[in-house]
Amino acid sequence: MIPTPKYLSREGAAAYVTAQGIAVSERTLTDLAYRGRGPKFAHVRGRAVYTVEWLMAWIETEMARPVRRRRSSTSRPQPRDAA
Repeated sequence: MIPTPKYLSREGAAAYVTAQGIAVSERTLTDLAYRGRGPKFAHVRGRAVYTVEWLMAWIETEMARPVRRRRSSTSRPQPRDAA
């Protein structure tokens, strides 16, 4: 087994999280960082870096988040016909 480096690039972080069973892309991590909803990260020479601990903490937080139910299209009120 190859040892995991202390700091992972965004690409490496996406691969690590995906290997944990949660498919996430580099682009998704970028979008989540922009929205303030992704894992903790630091900037080193203008590049985002992550630690395994920060990624695992984020995964645990995401797993604990309740799932929002979406209303199905059949549960919406139907418009009345104009008479």
